[in-house]
Amino acid sequence: MTKNFTVGYDVSTSGSSCMAIDMGGNIIGVGQSTHSRIPNLQPGESRFRKEALLKSAQDAGDQLRSKFSVKPEDCLGGSVGGAMHGLCLVDEAGKCTEDIVFWDDQGDEEEAVFLSDIWQIPMAKRFTAARYLGWKKRYPDKIPFVDTILTPASLITFLATGSRVTLPGDASGMLGYLKDPYSYDNEKFTYVPDFNFKLPHIKKFGENIGSISNNLLGWKEGTPWVASCGDQPLGSLGKGCCYPGDVSVELGSSIVLNAFGFPIIKNQRGLIEALRSSLGDDMSMSCVTNGTQSYDIFANDPKHDTGYVGDQLYDHLSRIASEIPAGANGLMAFPFYQPEHALLHTKCIGAKMEGQNENNQSLANQTRAHMEAPIYILKKAWGMMIKDRPINKVIISGGGSKSDTWCQIVADMLGQKVVRTETKDSVAFGAALNALYMASGSIQDPREFISERVNLGTEFKPNLQNTQTYHHLIDHYFDTERRIYG
Repeated sequence: MTKNFTVGYDVSTSGSSCMAIDMGGNIIGVGQSTHSRIPNLQPGESRFRKEALLKSAQDAGDQLRSKFSVKPEDCLGGSVGGAMHGLCLVDEAGKCTEDIVFWDDQGDEEEAVFLSDIWQIPMAKRFTAARYLGWKKRYPDKIPFVDTILTPASLITFLATGSRVTLPGDASGMLGYLKDPYSYDNEKFTYVPDFNFKLPHIKKFGENIGSISNNLLGWKEGTPWVASCGDQPLGSLGKGCCYPGDVSVELGSSIVLNAFGFPIIKNQRGLIEALRSSLGDDMSMSCVTNGTQSYDIFANDPKHDTGYVGDQLYDHLSRIASEIPAGANGLMAFPFYQPEHALLHTKCIGAKMEGQNENNQSLANQTRAHMEAPIYILKKAWGMMIKDRPINKVIISGGGSKSDTWCQIVADMLGQKVVRTETKDSVAFGAALNALYMASGSIQDPREFISERVNLGTEFKPNLQNTQTYHHLIDHYFDTERRIYG
């Protein structure tokens, strides 16, 4: 057992993980725990209690220490990553005044449109600033009690250290793209009444922000700590996306495209969001809400009666889909089981199939069409974010990346070689690297430091014939989408 290590947390929508890595960046172990939303909320609401998030982080750390015999006195530092865009309201005494609003809460669209118009940057309704305006409208009498607004990751950091800090990625997820990655462009506030709260100070990757001041997370008091960041920027680093020209594709519950160092697009609200990375670089993001969770609904439909369950079911579907040509023999899926935020110009909700004929009704064709659907949307965003600019590398991750077929569809649709990362729990790994950079005392460029410690796996090269097929089909896909949903 390596004596010294750093830890990284991921406080996500469904649970927490806590990872320890040694001084070489090798993973020692991971502890995991779950947490649940507040029950009996209104439809579309997603709220958590502070105690639930904190307990799951504590439990994940407890499991790590118990299962892998890591000792608190050997921990040289830590950091927290977590779901972006949340709203955590803290009073002057440091107590949460309200339950925590998470990124997938469905409210505050009107406020996001207002901010997008006056700030001239794309602001989704899940951004913290829009959340705050919606909350302020609902509870105007509570405004005087708010001292600071934090995100879930920066809240856990604050509870453990007393420091109200974050990295540029999470800061941009609060107020949108920042002209200066280390300030909040304070002139924004002159356009919005009652923005009279404090925000976490923006720190640099690997910068010591203080130390653990209590035993809340189970580490020794005085353990050095670094600032938190949002899951997408920090997780991208954990996968190895750290240089300009790097692109991350995450096939997760939502399917997310992150592009680093390209000119920011500010006029495609919904399809593209303008952010900063954990290192402060320009970061464009496109998020297809109906990702693997929509595929799961399709895959587990009882009418299929495949005889397979669990991982064997997904392996079976991936195999039969691989035997179907690009374009699924004319079948197109629109699996919008929930509103599709990347297509705000439509009323996209409701799963539909189009282009059915006597030759494409098989389960294999349907599976292929469901795999292709979200990647068409990513391809549309890619065309605006990347255009013809040079690509350094495209890294693919997430639960859907276990399917070679889905990875190949991404390579074919984008016309780019993609590499599957071997990193598991990339947010926790990125957080642990954040702490390791501090603990090592390295003066190396953080990009080099990170890339030397990330392992990449299988490559998928594009089939150029399939790329041409998709090139001809993408306009038809969106013409059909507009015809269906209006």
